Amino acid sequence: YSPLTVSDTEVVTVNDEGLITAKSKGKAKVLVSYTQNNFWTSDITRTDEVKILVK
Repeated sequence: YSPLTVSDTEVVTVNDEGLITAKSKGKAKVLVSYTQNNFWTSDITRTDEVKILVK
């Protein structure tokens, strides 16, 4: 798995299975990078933004 970064680096930790554990309450943006295998275009690396609200 690629490392995850967040707008507030104190909000989450990530284990080797990609499980995100919150350290505090609040909002965070997590950037998730992954490689998608496509037969026609070979490997494509994508980055998605995931918004998280911890109550």
